[in-house]
Amino acid sequence: MKFVLGIALALGLAAVVYGAAAALTVNGGAAQSGAADVSCDDDGVAVSYTIVGGEVTTITVSDIDSTPDNGEADPDTCNGATLTVTTDSSVGGEDDTETLVIDDDTETVDPTDVAIADLDGVTVSITN
Repeated sequence: MKFVLGIALALGLAAVVYGAAAALTVNGGAAQSGAADVSCDDDGVAVSYTIVGGEVTTITVSDIDSTPDNGEADPDTCNGATLTVTTDSSVGGEDDTETLVIDDDTETVDPTDVAIADLDGVTVSITN
């Protein structure tokens, strides 16, 4: 009988904890990318994030038009252009900007870790 009572108590406690967790409010900002008119990539790029332990640890920009369709040099692609990724944090002084030269259709930057709850946005720009 004590065993059954213990199981019932444990299940009741688990239900209370689960219900309390469901009632928590999460006030994190949305992870989003900025918009830009990029002459070397007329269909835009895709932005994704890796989140580990509640922090954005990598940002991947993909679908970059960096390879000419015919395999020859093409000034209309983004190959050789500068990719700039800026994380905007709601915590003062914690914004981070990473810059690199595009040489592939997918590029990854490793920003200074920012908590997803403090992330106000991500701006991605490509300049020739």
